[in-house]
Amino acid sequence: MSELQTQEALSVLMAMHRRYEQTQVEYEIVSAAEQEAKDNGDDGAFKLEDACRSSAAQADALRLAILYQVPADIAEAAVLQFHIATMHDMIDGCADRREHEGDALKVGMQTLFDFLACEMKEDHGEHVGGYFRDEAVRAYFARRRRTGLLEE
Repeated sequence: MSELQTQEALSVLMAMHRRYEQTQVEYEIVSAAEQEAKDNGDDGAFKLEDACRSSAAQADALRLAILYQVPADIAEAAVLQFHIATMHDMIDGCADRREHEGDALKVGMQTLFDFLACEMKEDHGEHVGGYFRDEAVRAYFARRRRTGLLEE
């Protein structure tokens, strides 16, 4: 008799990131097929081009959604940082950057800063400085307002 295998539940952030990784693999496969079709003069290459655009759009949507997630541990914080860096590279100097992309990037950076500051064991004011402490408090309350977490 086989044992029932269970998987650890993924957080929303990690589930979206896993799908993002799968989307990137799918994109590479379709993109290679598209290039091969173009090289061979295949008239069907335009269908593969549409599939590439669709895959890229899905990756973009996932990346934007991930930037609005709140990490629960250091692994999730690292994933958030990965998507912050990726989004920054995509929009840095881009003339047709959309405003919501910049907004998502700011939220992601602020959320990551909040996570790291909350993880610090040292007193922010004494150990790091007053300006750091003030920004950490501002980021903390901004995240709480954005996520609706208003206890205390």
